Formats: sequence, C-alpha cells, structure tokens
Amino acid sequence: MTEDAIGRYRRLVRQAQADERVPALSVALHRGDRPLWTCQVGGEPGRLFRLGSITKTFTGLALAIADRAGRLSLDDPLRDHLPSNFPVPTRGDKPITLAHLSTHASGLPQLPPGLLEDPELDPKDPYAHFTEAKLITALGKTTLLSDPGTKYL
Repeated sequence: MTEDAIGRYRRLVRQAQADERVPALSVALHRGDRPLWTCQVGGEPGRLFRLGSITKTFTGLALAIADRAGRLSLDDPLRDHLPSNFPVPTRGDKPITLAHLSTHASGLPQLPPGLLEDPELDPKDPYAHFTEAKLITALGKTTLLSDPGTKYL
C-alpha cells in the first residue's frame, strides 16, 4: 500500500465526514496481520457497531477463495463443516451446501426460531445474547421454507 493510496482513502473518509448521510464510518487497511491505517468517523470513539449485510459479501468472498484454493468445495454439504452437535435442517433429498448458504438458496428462514421471543432480546442488537447454545436449539427447531437449491430467499 503506497502513501498515495492511503491519501486517496483519507480523502474518501473526509468526503464521507462532510456528507450528512454518513453518520459513522470505520476503515481499516491491513497487509497480512499488520495494520497500515485505521480511521473512525462519527459515532462514539471505540464503540462497536453491527456491520449487517455487508458481511455476506466478505463471507462469500472468503468461501470463493477457499474453494479456489482447494480447501473446500462449494458443493460440500454444510453438515461436513459443522461440529456433530449442530443439527442441520433438511427438506427434500438435497442437503444444504455451502453454495446454497452463499446464494441464499438454503431454504433457511431469515431469522432463527425463537429469536424475537427471547427474554434477553435487545431490540438495538437482537443477536447480542444469541449464544452458540441458542443457535443449536434454534437449528433443531428450524423448518426450511423450501428445498435447498430451489428458491432464492
């Protein structure tokens, strides 16, 4: 990463700072495990915020890189990559694959069963108290909305 590239990022951050439609922004540039430059604009310093749907892009990219490197296959059943105590919902004769997860064609509902009824639910961060144990319980109660690979949801 050149100083020129970091300068371009700094200019973009200043533009975002001046744009009233951008309430908060975090930027982190890394090379390997070494941070090159970080910046936070708006919000409370040091406060974490949910990344939301943008993580789907990074997860899909990581999956594609792992597939291309031969560490896994997009056609692998999800079950092959989870501990045995994680139930994987089924419907029809096809298992949920990594590709189904990445393309939103797994048949899984948008929210896990019981999430909104959880007495610990924080409306500002509904997953704050969603533990691994709660995930395992929810997966055991999950009914797929369609056969894997047949519908985009």
